[in-house]
Amino acid sequence: MYSPSKLGSTLGVSAAAPGPAQKQQPEKVNRDGQMAEYVYEYDRADGTVLRPSIDPKRYGDERAVVGVGDDVFPTITLDEECEWTSAWEVDMSNWASVDKDGWTYGADWTDILKLARDELSHATKHPNDFVRRRRHIRYWKRRDDNSAEGGDAANDSWSGDADTTYKFHLPASTIALALDMLGLKKQSGFRFAARAGKDYTKDYNNISDLNSLTWLVNANETSSAPTDEAIREKTANLEEASEKSAAQEQALRLKHQKKAKEVALQQRKLALLVEQYRKVKSEHDVLQANAAELTRVVEQLRKEANDDQRAINAEMQAANQALEEKAKALATARIRYKRDNKSLTAAIQAAKQRLEQQEQAKAAGMAQDPVAKELEEIVDKLTKLHAKVDAVKQHRLAIEEERKEMFNQVVEKKSDLRLQSKLKVETSLADVDAKLSTLKSEQESVIKLFASKPEGKVLEQLNKRRNEIRNEMSALKERRMELTAKQRQVEL
Repeated sequence: MYSPSKLGSTLGVSAAAPGPAQKQQPEKVNRDGQMAEYVYEYDRADGTVLRPSIDPKRYGDERAVVGVGDDVFPTITLDEECEWTSAWEVDMSNWASVDKDGWTYGADWTDILKLARDELSHATKHPNDFVRRRRHIRYWKRRDDNSAEGGDAANDSWSGDADTTYKFHLPASTIALALDMLGLKKQSGFRFAARAGKDYTKDYNNISDLNSLTWLVNANETSSAPTDEAIREKTANLEEASEKSAAQEQALRLKHQKKAKEVALQQRKLALLVEQYRKVKSEHDVLQANAAELTRVVEQLRKEANDDQRAINAEMQAANQALEEKAKALATARIRYKRDNKSLTAAIQAAKQRLEQQEQAKAAGMAQDPVAKELEEIVDKLTKLHAKVDAVKQHRLAIEEERKEMFNQVVEKKSDLRLQSKLKVETSLADVDAKLSTLKSEQESVIKLFASKPEGKVLEQLNKRRNEIRNEMSALKERRMELTAKQRQVEL
């Protein structure tokens, strides 16, 4: 693009530059000696929300630099010795590479620049094309170059220099009318059966302008121009190729939309699964914490019960040991008393025998005074022995009374200890039953709250409290079973 050295650009919107001009009837314009200014318009057709940070601004130059340009149509001022010869309009000169609005399409800005550089611009939007651009053009000349206009403007020939650019503004209605007049409406297939299997559309992919077509180079060279039938054949082939391209584009677009919907559905499912996993993980963490707390409480209660049982067992063992010692002492005294009784019984029997002998001697008249003295001594000894036996009997009775009293004390001590253990177990059972009844009433209230179908955080709190109540009731039931077993053991 050539421009004078003093051309400047401002960022404001000019009232004299309203943007693209309206389409007009076909005309021939002689642009000899005129130069042009270009403004490129960039637009993202798809993915505007996803990738806005990598786009150039709406209006800029041909480089498509990210973030460079203007958001509004710029105002370009000329030097004093220059003047405009046309208004701003969409450049349709390269009609084979743009659509009816002058847009070219591409996957990204680099792709658009590469296609434009290789003269392979997309004139239609492909399923993988996300950006587009078009060029606005305005012609100018120097004020002293009036000789460039005149005679050539009346030239009816379509030929010109290689730098001459022709502007065609063909509305869709005009094109349809021309095709109708020439009998070139939409074809259901290739009109020439002999060439139906061939593809002639590749010859038209690289058309840059009308001057590249041999049958429009020069109106005077009519000998090389194709016949009407050849034009109809090529037009039919182009229409068939366009329909096939449109059908393929529609199929690819539907496939792309289907894939996009499937991806969105999978993403939603993944989000739901992630949310459900997080919720389950939080509930699992809460349950783990509750289980750890309940385990700690149960271990503490079991430890206290074991300590109490050990204390009771120690007291019972001490009492049993004392009773065993007293029983051993009583057994020793009983054995000693039995031995003394045997010796006393033997002495009594011997004394009785001697008395009988003395009585027999008296009866026989053989009684003498020494024997009488001896008999008196024996009687005295026997009396003393009887007194001693009576004393031993009294002592034995006293020991038996003391043993009975000690046995009664031991029995009472055992009864007291058993009663204390039983009372303690009953108290623990009463506490556990009270806690269970409280938890049951709270569980019923939570179930009533569930009947109202809460949502959100309230539902999470109710679920959390319900799980806590279940865990506490399970722990209390285990504790109650242990206390019941201990109570049965105490009663036995």
